[in-house]
Order: sequence, then C-alpha cells, then structure tokens
Amino acid sequence: MLPKLDVPYYELELPSTKRIVKYRPFLVKEEKILLMASESNEESEYVKAAKQILTNCILDEDIDVGQLPPFDVEYLFLNLRAKSVNEISEMHYTCNNIISDGDASKTCGHEMKLSINLTEIQVEMPENHSTRIELTDKIGIQMKYPDLNSALGSVNTLDEAMNLIVKSIDFIWDEDEVYSAKDKSEEELLEFIDGLTPTQFKKIEEFFEKSPKLKKDFELKCSKCGFVHTISLNGLSDFF
Repeated sequence: MLPKLDVPYYELELPSTKRIVKYRPFLVKEEKILLMASESNEESEYVKAAKQILTNCILDEDIDVGQLPPFDVEYLFLNLRAKSVNEISEMHYTCNNIISDGDASKTCGHEMKLSINLTEIQVEMPENHSTRIELTDKIGIQMKYPDLNSALGSVNTLDEAMNLIVKSIDFIWDEDEVYSAKDKSEEELLEFIDGLTPTQFKKIEEFFEKSPKLKKDFELKCSKCGFVHTISLNGLSDFF
C-alpha cells in the first residue's frame, strides 16, 4: 500500500456568524473541479465548483455549504485557494486610456499586472445594514441571508423574486407576539408581503441590495501612459 501524505488543517471565522470553521487545503482531485469551472468563465460555474470543493474540504461535519450565505462561501473559498495554491493571485489588464497621437487618438494598450494578496480580501459589510427591518413602530421583519442553494436558483421573474424574499424571512413580530416563518405557509407569508406599502417593500429590497459581499477596489497605474485605473472586483470569478 502506498503511503499517504499528511494534510494540514486551518481555521477561519465565518463573516455571517463568527463561527470558527476547520478546513484542509484542496487536493489535485478538487483542483480538477476548479479547472473545469474556469473553462466556462461563468460566475455560476465558479460558485458550483466552490460549493463542491468546500464540501470536500471542510472538516466540520455539521456544516452544509449549501445552507451558508453566498458571501460566506466566497470568503471561505478565497482563503481555501490561498492555502492550497498561493496567497498571491496575479491578474493582467490592458490599459484602455485614450491618448492623443498627433491629430488622431488611440488606446494605450499597455499590458498591466495586478498582484492581489487573497488573504487580505474581506467581506464588505455596508454601514447601517441590518437584518432587522422595522415596517412600523409596532410591526417588523427579521430577515436572514439567502443561502447558497437559493442564490444559485433563477431570480428572473417577479414570482421568483417573491419566493426568494419569503425564504429569507426568519420571523415577523408585532407588539404582542413573534411569528416564526417556519410555522407559517408560503401562501400566508406571500399574503403578508403583498399587503405592504411600496415604501415598506423598498426596505426589504434594500436589505438584498446592501447585503454583504466579497468586494475590493484597487488602483492600478499604467507604467506607459501614467493613467490610473480603478478596478473593482466582485465575486469569485473576478479574483481568479
């Protein structure tokens, strides 16, 4: 029987719950999953690959990756990639600054390199963002972030958007009682949402719009023309 190599393990804090998660680096068998996803160049394929690889590499048996919010999954996977391959990811960009050339203009076209330390990327938590939404001075909703399984689903129609909202309700409260969403039918919850005013519904929309995300802005100066580019990276596929 061939020998087995010892594999180290690492710990990381989940941004959403502050729970400490143990994980091992991914191996060649997991890297193949990532390579196949990179060939498609689709964000959804990166997320699906990250879900499968994290499922394999997380050592805490009670964690279901599909039940984690997307920003937890992205943050976990970014750090997993850093420990498994390299903490530095190098990205290449072409300078698109328009420069004058006599009576004409042309694009600079100089190739630039951006080196990113993946361990320094954090989940962006917007100021004043809360899962607690006060609809009136007596009634409100406690939301929860959509899990990865829900986020991977289609949200292209009004019905699909409403279903995502319903799945993201933790409980509803008034001055007398707390009503757990798991004890209510989907029809009851939809009826409650349909009864909101546009202003109240906007508060729910803002909860989704301002949810935490894996994001980082960089400034990259072209060494040829001197133009400073602002590069904003969002989501897994932008960091690889």
